[in-house]
Amino acid sequence: MKSINSKPKLASVLSSSLNDLKNKICFVNKQNVFNDVSEETCVQTESKLLGKSNLYTIPLNYLIKFVDNRSTGRVIMTQLQFFVRVAFMLFLVLSNSTTCFADAKSQAIRIYGRIAGGYPSNAVLQSMITQLNASNPQAAVAIAMSQDSFYNVNLKNWFTTWTNTYGDPTADLNDFTATAIGLVRDGSITGFDQALYGDIIYVADPKLVTAGIVRPYLPATGSANPDFNEMYVDLQTKLVNPANIIDQSNAALNKPISLRQVLVQAQQSVTAGHADNAGVLTSNAAGAAFFSAGTNRRAVRFAFKNFLCKDIGQLSDTTRSDYHVRQDVSRSPGGDSKTYINTCKGCHAGMDALAGAFAHYDYVAPSTATAVGNITYNAGAIDKKYTQNSTVYPSGYVTTDDSFINIWTAGPNASLGWAAAGTSGNGVMAFGRMLSQSQAFPQCMATRVFNRVCLHDPSSTAELAAAAQMATDFVSSKFNMQVLFSEAAVQCMGE
Repeated sequence: MKSINSKPKLASVLSSSLNDLKNKICFVNKQNVFNDVSEETCVQTESKLLGKSNLYTIPLNYLIKFVDNRSTGRVIMTQLQFFVRVAFMLFLVLSNSTTCFADAKSQAIRIYGRIAGGYPSNAVLQSMITQLNASNPQAAVAIAMSQDSFYNVNLKNWFTTWTNTYGDPTADLNDFTATAIGLVRDGSITGFDQALYGDIIYVADPKLVTAGIVRPYLPATGSANPDFNEMYVDLQTKLVNPANIIDQSNAALNKPISLRQVLVQAQQSVTAGHADNAGVLTSNAAGAAFFSAGTNRRAVRFAFKNFLCKDIGQLSDTTRSDYHVRQDVSRSPGGDSKTYINTCKGCHAGMDALAGAFAHYDYVAPSTATAVGNITYNAGAIDKKYTQNSTVYPSGYVTTDDSFINIWTAGPNASLGWAAAGTSGNGVMAFGRMLSQSQAFPQCMATRVFNRVCLHDPSSTAELAAAAQMATDFVSSKFNMQVLFSEAAVQCMGE
């Protein structure tokens, strides 16, 4: 669309009309006036858009509705007079509107805020503007993603909500969050699907431990009270104040703490001492949140919720066989078998059949109020929580190993797009690999990133198409999460 040249002389003649018009014109997006929106929405739109100096031009043929919010009532005219149309266009001119989209500076500021948070430095801003003016928005997003705050703040707060049952972003930095952050940073070489089944964990650079900057990530044995989270609490403490230097006496470390710089990938089997390792699913933070007490069913629930965007209630399917429902689930809760058949069975049938994957895992509570505790893995025995309350329904399923089976491959949950192979197996690694191979995994990650960057779930036809393409590109990039952030930021930069 061509921009409109300012006509100061004509604008002066019409200025009094414009003052009246600016409180009467409503539109919902950058290229169209509103159509049957509520008066409240109209007022909010005016406040948001007309109250700013940098507005958007609207083609004359779109300007077909006029709202008169007089005390006598709300009148909608089906056609504006040409004079009114021209006057409104001039009002936009006087408001410094030049195109139907935000200018490069506004786009750069928006991208930076959504990705890195805050306001960019002049140098960063100019670099992003240069890329946007060169029609290379992906490069502009890459500049924002290279900032330490993308990792220290945005990703830290976002992934932390995945590590606890309350979705609390203020919880301490931990190995789950650090591993997810590291996988985003290393997306071009290590796919984010490894978060679900990889023998990996991200820890602080060993040089920091040697220098005494952070405490070590202790294994499950060799300490009276092993605390896996001390390292990450130390890192977080340093992150709070940018003035904290990693090691002032060492030229290579004489710089502020940054998760982008100090996280390194390690083998979870070596660092934590587990025999069955599955990325964040077997991280200490996951253990504290999902293995503690309970029956390890929470581990299944939150794996689906975090990575397939389906909470347990959404997965309920009472048509599945309840063969794997354990002994601790009453078949007549409150004395009514219909409650079990119509409600409890829907979740437990599929969840209990999958929870066997975690049968060797437990969480050891801390011995002190300030310690975090640690997860344990006992390859030689099924954890006792799997056979507790066995007298509730003695005929129920008895877990004897860490095998699992996905009975949700049929019925309504077949829509999650399970791979033909790998829907049963042993252990958490096999369970996580199954989730990663579903169609729901890339779709969920695309939707979650879209929401994180655009501040809402995709809803319009165009947004849904964009999210679908993001999921496709996520898979083709071998699960590089940076691709999702880049595409979401470009999609929403003109808002």
